[in-house]
Amino acid sequence: MIGQIQWVIVVTLAIRLAASTDKRPHFTTEPPPRVLWPATRGAHAVCRATGHPPPDIHWVTAEGQVITTIPGLRHVLSDGRLVVGARRSMVDAGGGGNSAILRCRASNKAGVALSRPVLLQPVDDNILANSVKQLTPAKLGGSVVLRCDISPQIGFTEIKWMQDGLPLTTGYMGTDTRWISGAGGLLLGSDLTQADIEADYSCIAIDTPSAVLKLTTDESSWLESLEVNSIEARMGDTVILPCVLRHINRHTITWQRQDTSGVWVTASGEGVVRSGALVIPNIRSQHAVRYACSPGSEATPRLIVRLVVYEPLTVTVTPNPLMLGTGGSGTFNCSVSGGRGGGVTISWQHEGRPLHSPQAKLTLGPVRSHHAGLYQCTAYDHSDSAVSGAELIIADRPPRLVTTFSEAITRVGQSIAFRCAATGIPPPRIVWTLDDRPLPSAPEKYTVNTRAESIPGSEEGSIISTLNINIRTADEGGRYGCNATNSGGSQGHHARLNVFGPPNIRYLPPIHVKVEADVTINCPYSGYPVKEVLWRREDGSIVESPLDSGEERGILRLTSVRSAAAGGYTCEVKAESGELARRTVRIEVHKPPKIAPFQFPEELEVGGSTQATCSLISGDKPIQFTWHKDNLPIPSVLKVEQKNMDFFTILVIQDLSSIHSGEYSCRASNDFGTVSHSASLIVKEAPLWVWRAQNTSVSAGAAVLLPCSAKGQPLPRISWEFSTEGENWRHILWGQSESADVNEGSILSDGTVWLRAATPEHEGWYRCTARVQHSFLHHMFYLDVREPPKLSRGGGVGETQWVVRGTPARLTCTVRGEPEIHVHWTHDSRPLALHGSGGVEMRDMGNGAMLSEITITHAGPEHAGDYRCLARNLYGTDELVFRLFVKERPSVPEEVRISEVWSRKARVTWRVIRGAIVSHYSLQYRSLARDLTNAPLNAPLPALDTWDSLEVLNVTLSNSDLLHVASEGPSRAGALVSGLYPDTRYVLRIAAHNDVGASPFTTPLHFTTREEAPGGLPRDISLRALRARELLVTWQPPPRETWHGTLLGYTIRWWEAAEEGKGSTDNGSESGASSDATSSTLRGLKPATRYGVTVRAYNAAGNGPTSQPHYRHTLESRKYILA
Repeated sequence: MIGQIQWVIVVTLAIRLAASTDKRPHFTTEPPPRVLWPATRGAHAVCRATGHPPPDIHWVTAEGQVITTIPGLRHVLSDGRLVVGARRSMVDAGGGGNSAILRCRASNKAGVALSRPVLLQPVDDNILANSVKQLTPAKLGGSVVLRCDISPQIGFTEIKWMQDGLPLTTGYMGTDTRWISGAGGLLLGSDLTQADIEADYSCIAIDTPSAVLKLTTDESSWLESLEVNSIEARMGDTVILPCVLRHINRHTITWQRQDTSGVWVTASGEGVVRSGALVIPNIRSQHAVRYACSPGSEATPRLIVRLVVYEPLTVTVTPNPLMLGTGGSGTFNCSVSGGRGGGVTISWQHEGRPLHSPQAKLTLGPVRSHHAGLYQCTAYDHSDSAVSGAELIIADRPPRLVTTFSEAITRVGQSIAFRCAATGIPPPRIVWTLDDRPLPSAPEKYTVNTRAESIPGSEEGSIISTLNINIRTADEGGRYGCNATNSGGSQGHHARLNVFGPPNIRYLPPIHVKVEADVTINCPYSGYPVKEVLWRREDGSIVESPLDSGEERGILRLTSVRSAAAGGYTCEVKAESGELARRTVRIEVHKPPKIAPFQFPEELEVGGSTQATCSLISGDKPIQFTWHKDNLPIPSVLKVEQKNMDFFTILVIQDLSSIHSGEYSCRASNDFGTVSHSASLIVKEAPLWVWRAQNTSVSAGAAVLLPCSAKGQPLPRISWEFSTEGENWRHILWGQSESADVNEGSILSDGTVWLRAATPEHEGWYRCTARVQHSFLHHMFYLDVREPPKLSRGGGVGETQWVVRGTPARLTCTVRGEPEIHVHWTHDSRPLALHGSGGVEMRDMGNGAMLSEITITHAGPEHAGDYRCLARNLYGTDELVFRLFVKERPSVPEEVRISEVWSRKARVTWRVIRGAIVSHYSLQYRSLARDLTNAPLNAPLPALDTWDSLEVLNVTLSNSDLLHVASEGPSRAGALVSGLYPDTRYVLRIAAHNDVGASPFTTPLHFTTREEAPGGLPRDISLRALRARELLVTWQPPPRETWHGTLLGYTIRWWEAAEEGKGSTDNGSESGASSDATSSTLRGLKPATRYGVTVRAYNAAGNGPTSQPHYRHTLESRKYILA
């Protein structure tokens, strides 16, 4: 029994150890959730996976159908890459061109895994177009903000910045980092040098470079209204929140954030303010609030930017792993988080096969062995996808006997019961045996009762089986056993039932074993008491079988038997009474087959013949011979002849071809074993073309796949050469890296040339060579790259041009490309109509270039706007945008108003006209005559004879001095007028200037500053004692210029003062006087008492300063004098 338990444990451990060497596929590089597929541009995706053994990688549809290569249109490579040619070519070839959901599948013998779904999305070519916009003017030593504008259909993508054609190194707040790139395609440059300002800038998105941009430094001509109102970012991104306000000083920018209650608080700890922009690294969901920048700490928020943070779509499957026993039930739960808020679709897969369960909960059960494996939950929304998996492990636990029975002694006529109890997952089945053979079917002797019981707190249950035996004869004695078995293994227990009676031995059938096998036989005897049990050979000699501790008598043990050990073995049982019982068993020793190795000749060629002989060395007959090729039966199409004899078999192959190459195995079998031997058959074959490209014509910029594949033995090696004229060939040394430059080509692992964007430099002759040792094939074809129109600006000008009203304007575009180019112009998206004010001229410049030029003789406001030069031919289109601004004297500032007035300053605001070119503003103001100060509000305003007097103050306001007043509506600018006097009436006017001239001044605005508490002290204060209880206080008003408004009166305060300079004013008394009063009598005082007195003036804005105390004694009372 112990030996059998150990054997089960060893086998279980061996199986688990062997299984541990196999590792499920794991994706090291997973394809993106979406791949754009333009009409003339190709698409590609990369998938990598590891595992043991190394997994096979295939691309499959959403339904699980494997995608195969279509030469020149779609190539599925063994390295996991999927390369799709131009969508237009696929449509023209009838191979489709619609959107599709694809997945990468990695499989080995350990399991199958699917990548997240990939949406192959058809888009127009213009979706890939991008451009660089300048959001703020560039300043030497200052900063600039650029934005790479891409199509919203692209979504989140990596953007690379270029400066003068070289990659621009960007980072976050490094010691030497002057450039920071952030989400939304923003780029912040600080501490700009002259070289930075003079450089060209471009961005690259989806392998597509933008046109270059020259920085603009002239703030007076800054007309862009590219306010950044919202920025979308992914978790972990760096975010740049630019303060795109006109006419502000970047060094005074403050930032606030809106908390959950809607209150604006200082954005401290959110990041770093750099050059006016708020830079937040490693963005998190708590940063997704509204931010506001303002040009000073006193101003309210001016520009509000909403930050939207998206968490990537993630999927989690729990529990992992899920461990169930056979027949058990369980549930997988799929949790989905993140995404962009759209509807999420959930699906389940088991080992790569779809399951029809769109719910987040997947219930399994009752499970069987084939249910084990990887379960994946896939989540997909309109822009993202994610997948996660968990493994179901069939955790069967082998049986464990928890209750057994012991050896017993009984007599005929009695009854006895044996009980066994076992646990395990799944619940085991208990079978009873007698002398290692199934219990005889005899209801009058044997009855078995089995029941199940649960064990509290455990997944296992207990199976209890009871064997009731009615002893009718001594032959009911013997070696009884209970064997518990389930899918995880088995465990047995044996013990003897001794019944008083004479010895007897049950029948033993012949035993057939293989050479070198071990043999163990228990003698099936009954009777009691027994003196000895022996085994004898045919010659009568005793077989010595040493017994281990606890083993029963009567065991015959033979190890590594050979043919000489075959024969009869007799068991002898001798009772104490001298009675003797014998029984003989026959042991037959057999030999499994053994065959001689064979091999095929090495030099085999197409059309030849060969044979192989598989000969038997030893083995019991009859022998069955079979042949296999690559572990499968040899197909009849190969016309291979097999001749089988008693001791050998011959394989004959005539008219050899490449399809005969492979691994051939001879298998010899008899009833006692199978043996095989394999040999490789290689038929050398000259290379033959499988597919090859033909003469091809493509448009410049289109993706091209030039296939070249050959078969042969050994596998042909593919090489490529190129020549512009069909002579002087040079080898193509492109690599296979998917990160190669978009303008270069690469050679795929299947030998295909992949041009991601064909250029005129790729035009020419291509020669593909397939080589096998000394044999080779050549194939030549011509690639004709037809150029669509390519436009450029003439005269070295940029996108934006400025002209003064009444002067000529010229817009020039140069076009190159294949002949029959049609060029036309539009103005503000409408056909160009100059109405006699100019014309369009087309000239041939030679070298395949043509020039189209608009000339406007006298530019006026009606000529300003966007002009587009559009060119097309049979191979594509191109367009170029010009922005023409016509400078003229600025118009009078509109909607001018005094928006807020304080005592010493006022804020004047006006509407900024879009398109107005203003370099600075002139603001003039002066106070009106003093004698008007107290005039009624409806008094007529005097007219100013001149604004050239010394009393007029002139202020020049540059654009950086202006305020952006968002609280008054869009496009409002303003300025603070300070240094004013309180409660004073002023008149103000404003004019705009640029390099052409100045606008007229606005109609004068009148306003009066607010009052302020008086700033002067009452003058000439004196005290005079009138009576014993009265003091007369007299004074003169403060200086008129310190009133700061209209005086409303005076406050007189007095208190007792014991000594000069001492005394408390806390308990003093106060009285008032009108504004026109200059004296006041204090009554109710104490006689002969010293008093301190102060006087102060007040107006509607508050109290003025208090005068210095003045002291005086009251007169003595008359009664004191008489005394």
